[in-house]
Amino acid sequence: MEYLVDNNVSVLVSLDGPEEMNDRYRKTKGGTGTFRNVMKNIERLRKMNSEYFKKKLGFSIVLAPPYDIKSVLKFFEENDFLLNRVILPSFVDEDDTNFFERFTNMEQIDYDLGCQLAELKSAYIKMLLEEERNAPGYQFMSNLFEDRIRDIYKRCLVRLQGQVFPNGICLPGVQKLLISPDGKFHICEKIGHLFPIGDLYNGFDIDKIYRLIYEYISISESDCINCWAVRFCKACFIRAIKGEHMSLERKRRHCEEIKVSIISGLKAFCELMSKKPNVLEFMKEERSQPIIDLVFRFIKERRDANIYNHTA
Repeated sequence: MEYLVDNNVSVLVSLDGPEEMNDRYRKTKGGTGTFRNVMKNIERLRKMNSEYFKKKLGFSIVLAPPYDIKSVLKFFEENDFLLNRVILPSFVDEDDTNFFERFTNMEQIDYDLGCQLAELKSAYIKMLLEEERNAPGYQFMSNLFEDRIRDIYKRCLVRLQGQVFPNGICLPGVQKLLISPDGKFHICEKIGHLFPIGDLYNGFDIDKIYRLIYEYISISESDCINCWAVRFCKACFIRAIKGEHMSLERKRRHCEEIKVSIISGLKAFCELMSKKPNVLEFMKEERSQPIIDLVFRFIKERRDANIYNHTA
């Protein structure tokens, strides 16, 4: 903890809500729940340096079935020292796992989840319209719903040029980096160890990074250039990876889910703008995303280098 504080390191704590929910799946090697240890250490860090705690501590929440999002939200609302900080909720990815096989009533579980999300979305829109962005629960709900609305509000209002950014892929090694215990570099924690892109001893493997991007674009291009949602798509490598390769079939399945999400965002955006046209102006001041042509520049430079080497 002293090292983290002294070096101003941002920390994202995995905490899935109240004790009974967190300890369903987050257990120690011995099978006991982790909640009490995590909470004890959070409090210890807060007492050590309250200013660091306020600015540098956030929470990662994995929402898993059976879902009770209201209980999770209530937990973070009722603990004052957990309020007003980065909270990143996400869901268990359904690909390449047998996790969901333990549930025999997934259809009902998914229906209940849809009802919970619809209710929370209505509450979030009400907060926006009434300008209650500092209210308890807003941070949590904004991370569930705000991205799509922001993308639409801040969309580019000019005709498409000769190139379209390849969905939401990153330039591996720039925005995130996962280093495994053996010293190998990997793209991020979600993709895991399937696509190593270098190691501590030799640096980045530029050719591997180039091939990964090129393979993704190769399977995506024919679909993406004719897709109405291309400006809003944030599909990354993880949406196309199956085993050690890229799968067009898997990507297309995720594409349909992304389109449904974008349509939902469009509906929310239209509702907000029709009721209060200036309601989203606070987003204008938000920090812009990294330069989106970074991947294009990398591809062009690498391609030019390959052509030059081949010619030579």
